[in-house]
Amino acid sequence: MPNSRSSLAVHLFQPIALMPVASLLCWLGDGHSLWQTLCWQCGIALFSILPMLLAMQLARGLQQESFPLQALNAALGYLLLATSLQHLAPELNHSDMIAALLAGTISARIYPRLARLRLPPQLHSFKGPAIILMLNGLACLLAMLPLIPLLLWLEPELLRLGHGWLSSPDRGFALGFIYQLLTPLGLNDLFHDLLANHAALSQPQLSFLAAHYAIQLFGLPAMALAILKRPPQPLKQAGLVAAILITLTSLLSGVTSPLLLVLLLVSPSLFFIHALLAGLVMAFCLQIKLHFILPALPSNLMPLALDTLPFGNAQFLWLVMLTFATYYISCRLLLNLWPGAIRFWNVCATTKPQQQAVESDLSVLAIGYLKALGGLGNLISMSASLTYLTIEVDNPLQLNNAALQRLGVITRFELDERKLQLLVGPIAEPLAEKIQMLAARQSLDLQPRAFVIEPFSLR
Repeated sequence: MPNSRSSLAVHLFQPIALMPVASLLCWLGDGHSLWQTLCWQCGIALFSILPMLLAMQLARGLQQESFPLQALNAALGYLLLATSLQHLAPELNHSDMIAALLAGTISARIYPRLARLRLPPQLHSFKGPAIILMLNGLACLLAMLPLIPLLLWLEPELLRLGHGWLSSPDRGFALGFIYQLLTPLGLNDLFHDLLANHAALSQPQLSFLAAHYAIQLFGLPAMALAILKRPPQPLKQAGLVAAILITLTSLLSGVTSPLLLVLLLVSPSLFFIHALLAGLVMAFCLQIKLHFILPALPSNLMPLALDTLPFGNAQFLWLVMLTFATYYISCRLLLNLWPGAIRFWNVCATTKPQQQAVESDLSVLAIGYLKALGGLGNLISMSASLTYLTIEVDNPLQLNNAALQRLGVITRFELDERKLQLLVGPIAEPLAEKIQMLAARQSLDLQPRAFVIEPFSLR
């Protein structure tokens, strides 16, 4: 299980690598000039497509088999889910991450079954990816039906609880802890509505802001530094990339939901420590009534430029120093006592054996197909197109139909006496390549012969 979590984290890390770029563009776009407006729009565009990219990579990471159209199915499912939620429940403003996670999971779980679906003869005109796209989209729309009432109940309930926790300093730990636990799902933005009155923030609201900025700007970078200071391990550059992304994104923007999702997959213990420390920082700020005056409250709690933060405020200065030290010492202590807390280091080392296992399974499957088709001597040509194998044989009587069905052939179409098509699913192209490779070792060419018209002359 740890290896599968780490492999999934590797897939999710690819779109997350865009976050520092998007954050930097938004930071550079803080102004009204044409160039700054362009930077802002480009940064917002990158952030807007990030959930869809996460859905696509999640579908690839959850499924060990290689399906070429799986990412497209996940993207379609996310667009259907997000658009439907936007129109049917416009009051839901924090459901993008949930829609991405749901669409990616649905596509990964049902796509292999849809690819091997046996269709009745009346629906053969929908063969191939068309029926898969339609059924996958239908499954996502059906998943939306219980999702809407759940979110319509959950979001107001969380906001009500947040108001209660914020007004009572004794419950500040619950506010900070639950805030971080909801971050991988994107539901932490609900608590930003606690700062509804931007003109005159109350004392608890100012304490909430102080804790938020201390955690985002100093706590997460301290955790990244603790990862970098870990004793040398193979493939440490993976941790370096993780730390750089955490640091840049935390310093330049407040959008950390995808990063904390990856942290949850890579190291649940570190994520849990982060949530505990965030709860302690929030409780501390609410208890001592720490606050500072902001020149302007940014939208979506995106951090201000560092030179606008009140480092002249002694309380805030002590808070950020205490937050940085607490995060750094706690994470270093966990990594020293439990070196296996981070599984991300060994991901690349386990990728190659997994690829070799897939190649071995495909070779065994190719040999099974060769036997069921009557051997290499019975094959004249073979080609593949998406989910179909087109085969020309010398003697059709040597075909073993029962063996072909056991190997996964869904449907068989007779084109003529010697040509037939086999619906085998998304493995058609790699399977054809493997069989042609085996044939090439025996000096046999299974490439389809082009039809050539002989020139003619008048006599």
